[in-house]
Amino acid sequence: MHKWIKLVRPFSCLLSFPISGFSSSILTQDELKKITAYKVVESGMIFHLGSGSIVKHTVDRLSELLQPGKVHNIIGISENTHQQVISLRIPLSNLDDYPILDLAIDDADEVDPHLNLVKGCCGYLLREKMVEGVC
Repeated sequence: MHKWIKLVRPFSCLLSFPISGFSSSILTQDELKKITAYKVVESGMIFHLGSGSIVKHTVDRLSELLQPGKVHNIIGISENTHQQVISLRIPLSNLDDYPILDLAIDDADEVDPHLNLVKGCCGYLLREKMVEGVC
């Protein structure tokens, strides 16, 4: 459907590849989120960050890409993520400046096999629907 929804499903494809830096073949959900965040974030992308644990790992990855000047154009940060982004001095932008996004990253409370999501926190549904429309 939309890029931001499909991010809930990458874990199954990661399990068939050797993953450096992890000693066990059984990975925790948090380790899978970190791996996913590192695989999807690329230099030069324009994207939206929502909130949740995968976003925290994504912001960590952004801080690494920021050093060589490879990161800019982050859109629509949730209040939960805003302080982390500001503390790392990652530059922010908005949908008026960049009306088309390459990627949106967000968590969901629940996901069914058909990728229907349950979202719940902080009343961000309108903002998330706006982002979905430009992804």
